[in-house]
Amino acid sequence: MVIIVMGPPGAGKSTVGRALSQDLGWPFVDSDAGVEVHHAAARAVDRREHLVVACAAPTARARAIVRGDLRLRFVYLRTHRQVLEGRLERQRHGPPSTDLHAKLLEFEDPADEALAVDGGQEVTAIVGTIKRELGL
Repeated sequence: MVIIVMGPPGAGKSTVGRALSQDLGWPFVDSDAGVEVHHAAARAVDRREHLVVACAAPTARARAIVRGDLRLRFVYLRTHRQVLEGRLERQRHGPPSTDLHAKLLEFEDPADEALAVDGGQEVTAIVGTIKRELGL
């Protein structure tokens, strides 16, 4: 199984992806390059290996590039703007840039193509939800 953890900046993709991969004992890839993510996922599928990937995948087109003809499981960290701003402020030691606003405008809700999880929860709770919902 290949799991793509996706969401806007500050949603916790890398943190949750890393924690999920450690919990499951699966390899982890952190990249926003759609083609690179697709190649890593394809390699895992071909080898019948498991993989967790953190990737923004902000638009349906970006998700299509990542997916290609592979059967992947997308997990969307749905996170309120205030939480995103707070996290980015702590990471960057200052207020988030106007870039966040632009990225949020660009981000397309994946609707039915992803498991939506509350990204405002604690990491352990998010990992537990993902595992439960995906039957892991």
